[in-house]
Amino acid sequence: YLDLQVSSLLARFYADQLDEAWQRINALLNRAPRNNWLLEVRGRISGARGWPRQALADYRHAVLLAPDSLDARVGRAAVLIDLNRFAEARPLLHALQREHSLEHGVVDLGRQWRQARAPAWWSDAVWSHSSGPDLNGYGLVATVDTVSAPIDDDWRLSAGYRYAWSEIIEGTETFQRFRAGLEFSRGDWEGIGYLSGNESGVREPGGRIRIGYRPDDFWRFTLGAERFAESTPLRALYHGIRADAISGSLTFRASEMGEIGLNIQGSRFTDHNRRVEAGLRLRRRLLDIPRLDLDGRLDLYSSTNRTDTVPYYSPISDFRVEGSLHVDHVWYRWYDHLLAHQLDAGYGTYTQSGYKSRWVGHLRYEQRYRYTPWLELLAGIEFGQNVYDGQAEPYQLFRVMINGKW
Repeated sequence: YLDLQVSSLLARFYADQLDEAWQRINALLNRAPRNNWLLEVRGRISGARGWPRQALADYRHAVLLAPDSLDARVGRAAVLIDLNRFAEARPLLHALQREHSLEHGVVDLGRQWRQARAPAWWSDAVWSHSSGPDLNGYGLVATVDTVSAPIDDDWRLSAGYRYAWSEIIEGTETFQRFRAGLEFSRGDWEGIGYLSGNESGVREPGGRIRIGYRPDDFWRFTLGAERFAESTPLRALYHGIRADAISGSLTFRASEMGEIGLNIQGSRFTDHNRRVEAGLRLRRRLLDIPRLDLDGRLDLYSSTNRTDTVPYYSPISDFRVEGSLHVDHVWYRWYDHLLAHQLDAGYGTYTQSGYKSRWVGHLRYEQRYRYTPWLELLAGIEFGQNVYDGQAEPYQLFRVMINGKW
């Protein structure tokens, strides 16, 4: 009878109905809290829900109850790898490879170890067209970023390139950034720091540092500071103006079923303008069935500027609220191969001091193909409308993204 119940909840797990699987496994564990098999199953579900610390606790408990359990030992090592705690995972992996080198779970664990430590790269290109008072014409933003294999387990070298070009009302502006730095990640902490060279209407060096802290499976805090901020408007660069910024964020992610996040950024422009921006985002899963998820989303944004008499968009105050529905459907899945598509439709209002409120919104469609864990591709198209100084600015964009590991 227990086998049938576990098989039933695992069917929900494999169908990506993680909340249903979680409730069922907890009901079984309430009746048999010292069953190591049930703890191992809950560890798998916890990991899939983005709760690695809960998963690690379950696997450790299972190992105490059954020290020779292969699944518990493999699961414990896998979670340590997910947490980038390589120094703790390495002896566990080596012991399993010595004792059970041909077991599928151990072979998969070795593959996970290589993937987690492999050099990685990300590339993204967005081609757009806008018709309005701020960005009037075509635009292109392309980025390429890469990180090395770990150095001393916790550190990686990182490098990147960013290119932005757009037709603006004054003409055209081009921005290029070359950056190099270090990344750190271990357990609860992560960080990145880099120096950059920038070429545009402003040619100056820049840099960024950001620190992230995740004390448990639910909360995440970040703080950052940037010289020559990436958010500097192209029209500001065209007129020889750059911005420096400090930022912070707070995120509470209950599970894949819901998330709330708050972010704030303060920018100081070289023309003595000051800008403060704040955003709030809410996410809630409304439908969770095999191969199909439906999420409700709400995004709020507000900003203030010291002055609006500058040659770039700088409202004294503004507020934007937009609600959207996001549909994620899996066309095809076979082991590591995945073909999925997403549809996102949003509608809201934008209010700027001194102007009448107008509607904003978007309709976005994307297709994503994961060939292996080493290569993933995405392509999408979006139509929407923004508002600047009370005037509508319709836009269209096409996006291509390719991510991989060496």
